[in-house]
Amino acid sequence: MTQHSESDILTALHRSQEEGFRMLAEQFQEPLYWHIRRLVVGHHDSEDVTQEAFVRIFRGLPRFKNHSSLTTWVYRIATNESLRWLRRNAGKSKELLSGEGHYPQEEYINYDDLEAIALQRAIAQLPRKQQLIFNLCYYDELDYEQVATIVGGSPSAAKANYHLAKKRIKELLLAQLNH
Repeated sequence: MTQHSESDILTALHRSQEEGFRMLAEQFQEPLYWHIRRLVVGHHDSEDVTQEAFVRIFRGLPRFKNHSSLTTWVYRIATNESLRWLRRNAGKSKELLSGEGHYPQEEYINYDDLEAIALQRAIAQLPRKQQLIFNLCYYDELDYEQVATIVGGSPSAAKANYHLAKKRIKELLLAQLNH
């Protein structure tokens, strides 16, 4: 996959919206899918949410004003689309992580990787904002300022929530080990 810098993508967007969007999609397709997947859980649902996020990104390009980085703006749209899906499908993601869901498409979840499943179950038990912040910091490796812009709030609140999430995850993992 070709890596494109934000400035290259923005330059291409000014030349041609189609060319710029193609570059944007190449750059963000996989990271956004995995960001969404960690929230939505199911593979096919995550693909659908990712597609809808890219539709919203494309439609929103004329309104992008560089008030934040392109990365932050794209992740915010993907996060909002994920939250919209979660509100409409409350409980489905947690059901899949619990192993109670018997969705045929979930062959994409490796239930044999016990550590990964334990971590995902612990993350799923966090309050939604802490889930988002933990995923954005830990998996997506975004800084606290970017995370604060995506979820709303201050960098110090994002940092505090990240540390609270890590503490709670440790507690939940230890509790799982003791059972």
